[in-house]
Amino acid sequence: MGKAAVLKIGTGNFKEGFEVTLQICPDDAPPSREIQGRLPGNSDLEGLHTLWSQSFRSLTFNSSGASRGADDWEIDESITTNRTTLEGFDVCRQSARRLESCLREWLQASESGWSRIRENLREELAKGTDDTRLIIQSENTFFGKLPWQVWDLLEDYPD
Repeated sequence: MGKAAVLKIGTGNFKEGFEVTLQICPDDAPPSREIQGRLPGNSDLEGLHTLWSQSFRSLTFNSSGASRGADDWEIDESITTNRTTLEGFDVCRQSARRLESCLREWLQASESGWSRIRENLREELAKGTDDTRLIIQSENTFFGKLPWQVWDLLEDYPD
């Protein structure tokens, strides 16, 4: 029997922070535990995501392209760009790294309400006795665009 850890990101904004609730739910049962907290503000996150998104979209990929960039992505050399293909790829990679770094730091915040949620989630993941699924829930669609896989908790507990 497994369980779900539901991280509900509620009202708020990136300047002032978000209300957050962690629910631990055994499969097919109501939550057995619920912890309230607050994720602090991070006004850089949206801008870094926009920069990464724009740099990514500026790259063009072609399945029959003649050259390959890093990570075996094929780059269409026939399209005119304002910078070299490898330079564009490097800009995209740097933007991605800055976004990931900012997200990691944000999710490691030591604000007391958020720390309590992090520690409870870490405890659940560390038990390892059941399959635990992490569900991130929010009405703000931006949260679905973030690279959650870089969160230290998920790196520490990849299963």
